[in-house]
Amino acid sequence: MALRQRRRTRPPGQPPRLSPASAAKNAPPPRRSRLGTATRRFVSLSFSRYRDARLPGWTPNPASAFLLLAVFHIAGALLSPFPADCDETMNYWEPLHYLVHGTGLRTWEHAPAFALRSYSFLYPAAVVARIAAAAGSDKRHALTAVKVALGLAAAAAEALLYDSTVWRFGKPTARLCLAFLITSPGLFRAGGELLPSSFAMIATTAAVGWWMVGEFGRAIVGVAVAAVVGWPFAAALGVPLAIHASYRRGVLFVLRVAVTAGALLAVPLVAVESLHYGRLVIPPLNLLLYNVINGEGGPNVFGVAPWTYYASSLVLNGTVATACVAAGVLLWHIHGYVTPVWPRMSDMLTRVIFLSPLWVWLGVFWPQPHKEERFLAPIYPLLALSGAVSLGDWQSILFRPRVPVAPPSSGTPAPVGPPTGFSLGAILSALVSLAAVALSAALFASRETALHLGYTGHHAVFESFTHTELQLDGSPRHSSFVPNESHPLNLCVASQWHRFPSHWFLPATTRLRFLRPPMGSPAMPLYYAPPVPSVRAGTAAAAPAAVNGRNEGVDDQWWDNVAACHYFVTTAAEDRSTEVPVDEVDRMVVAGERVMDAARSPSPWRAFWTPDHDKHIVWTEAQV
Repeated sequence: MALRQRRRTRPPGQPPRLSPASAAKNAPPPRRSRLGTATRRFVSLSFSRYRDARLPGWTPNPASAFLLLAVFHIAGALLSPFPADCDETMNYWEPLHYLVHGTGLRTWEHAPAFALRSYSFLYPAAVVARIAAAAGSDKRHALTAVKVALGLAAAAAEALLYDSTVWRFGKPTARLCLAFLITSPGLFRAGGELLPSSFAMIATTAAVGWWMVGEFGRAIVGVAVAAVVGWPFAAALGVPLAIHASYRRGVLFVLRVAVTAGALLAVPLVAVESLHYGRLVIPPLNLLLYNVINGEGGPNVFGVAPWTYYASSLVLNGTVATACVAAGVLLWHIHGYVTPVWPRMSDMLTRVIFLSPLWVWLGVFWPQPHKEERFLAPIYPLLALSGAVSLGDWQSILFRPRVPVAPPSSGTPAPVGPPTGFSLGAILSALVSLAAVALSAALFASRETALHLGYTGHHAVFESFTHTELQLDGSPRHSSFVPNESHPLNLCVASQWHRFPSHWFLPATTRLRFLRPPMGSPAMPLYYAPPVPSVRAGTAAAAPAAVNGRNEGVDDQWWDNVAACHYFVTTAAEDRSTEVPVDEVDRMVVAGERVMDAARSPSPWRAFWTPDHDKHIVWTEAQV
């Protein structure tokens, strides 16, 4: 008699057992946080939403482009000469040091009577600096962290611009644009600079990227952030955007988005600035009025330059991209008088609309007598974009007729770029692109090598001084003097004041002192009042009554007690004999770094490195 097999039953409510494969197949999807989902959705909508696989050619994906740009900007943050501009040090790094560590210098722009500089602009950097300071003991690590954070933000904005270029102008143009971005000497430095112009560059670059794919609302918000939080003059870059958005979406849409974004940004900004200055102020508005109305003499009192200044700056900071933009101007004459360059009206209008911010910016700033290189920072990415479009147009008319391409699925067709495939025209076009990129990379490497060798010694001497001469408590190794807050260590400078890299390179008990020059008396920074529990009382302490915007110095800024100087900073050999009031036999150099004597070195070799660089450069030494 066969035994009956006993049938197993499962308790009520217990799910049936499944094989591992079936369990994995039927497992519910993992729960994702709302924040993670929102972040992925934002990245998906900002990058790759408009990429179309049917467009001819190959381009790196947005993630690869971001990694390339991130490495580029991190290298710029670590290797570029610091500071590139004394205005960056005195107007931004020093107030940032005050916000984080309680000491620092401020210029007349920070006086409550003028209130031209914004503290709100510094608060994100202060958060990064505090986090970095909590993780390490060296203040310079916090400075580097701020520069790297700015560089990563610039990389993200430029990756967005590149991704939008794929859809708007085609993949060949996007490849050239990416190549010009990562070989731009101007972007290499500007990406990590703590300047409103660099902040405006980041915000407006993202705005142009959104604008090119029809995201008008985001683009307008980007320009508002650049103008309200960063630099009010950045609003000039938004003029073509406002006109185009008004035509496509209506004037009321533009006004609604602009007013809402401006109000949401302005309310906290005014609150923060009023807290610091002790009265109701709007620094972006004050800065705009000072430069336009010129009530205190205006920016021209700080120097004027001829039109060639910006021409040479664009060549040095844009190299091949600048040459391509200049050659692109000829295309409009060829189109009108020789042969059609853009067979379709939409192609021509696309260039007029999306490349116009570059020309608007040059039209506003080029005629101004007071010129500074940092004023060009907002257009460095636009220079790369315009150069890529111009080179692509030249390749199209030189190597083959333009042939329409299947338009993207969502609307406006992308213009045809250089020829693709294995035809003779495609080969010649590829060779031209490779030559342009190779030349741009070579000029970039040459220029940055020259700048690194020639100018990094100015801040390296402060690093050497801190490491070799000062002990961990800030006291000197060759003296029994122990500095403290009441009796600090005095580091005196004369003509080299503009090379000071900020108090981020000095211990807390060291103070910078400005020696009175034998001739002239320019305006110099003054120390903030000691911090007190009230932030308002600490930063809004009244400046001396004589502080003015006419570049005229006051007595309080000079250190006339030369006998109380513990160390002197100088550079040129003749400066050491006139600016250091100590006999030659009694001097001891505790730190020195080789630097280039720019006044005595010819321009071509000063700007670019060559194998026989040292033969043409006059070298000196920065010493403490």
